[in-house]
Amino acid sequence: MTLSEKSERPTTIKCNKVILSTLNISTYDQLIKFFKQIHLIVDKEEEPDWIKEEQMFDDARQLEIIDDKTEIIKNASKDIDNAKKVLKRNMRYKSILYTSGDELVDVVFEILEQMLGCDLSGFNDVKKEDFNFEIDDKVFIGEIKGVTSNVKNANVSQLDIHVQNYIDEHEVDKENIVSLLIIDHQRNKPLSQREEVHNNAIELAIRNKSLIIETITLLRMFEKYLSGELNRKKL
Repeated sequence: MTLSEKSERPTTIKCNKVILSTLNISTYDQLIKFFKQIHLIVDKEEEPDWIKEEQMFDDARQLEIIDDKTEIIKNASKDIDNAKKVLKRNMRYKSILYTSGDELVDVVFEILEQMLGCDLSGFNDVKKEDFNFEIDDKVFIGEIKGVTSNVKNANVSQLDIHVQNYIDEHEVDKENIVSLLIIDHQRNKPLSQREEVHNNAIELAIRNKSLIIETITLLRMFEKYLSGELNRKKL
């Protein structure tokens, strides 16, 4: 890359990506001149602003491609952000498959309000039933549970106690009451590993004229409601 002026022997050589030199470089200016000599530094005039306005060759076409692809990326980014928001919302709904307590109740309330058009925002929890509301002269009374076991008779019976107390306090006909046990049972297990609700719990619910709704069933109904497959009246 450089030679001695006297002997014409190599003083700088390049081996693969390594440059070796025997030159005695002692100042910054010498180093810069050396780099320029071996083309590690190339002097280049800065582009003036006006040159960018001078379109030649296929500049116009390439600029058009850049604009088009930039718009595609922008729209794709919006779609990705929207998809992430929907996934976050869906994950909130799916939380009723593993949660309990207030966390479970809050999401179930949100689902019921959307599906049935009821308003649970003013419901006052006095440690009796978890909700009650009226639709078409029917009183819906519900218990919301998240348990690690299968559905127990006690869960069904607890709902019936709430119904009987409501009847005593409000003097309504039991035929006008719809009692619902919305339950996330075996919540610490994957859905595929959960046992079916025991027949004795189902039979007790039938005798009490109550309905056991597993949270996975509630979600499937909600899916069909959002897709338009089921309307509110049918639900």
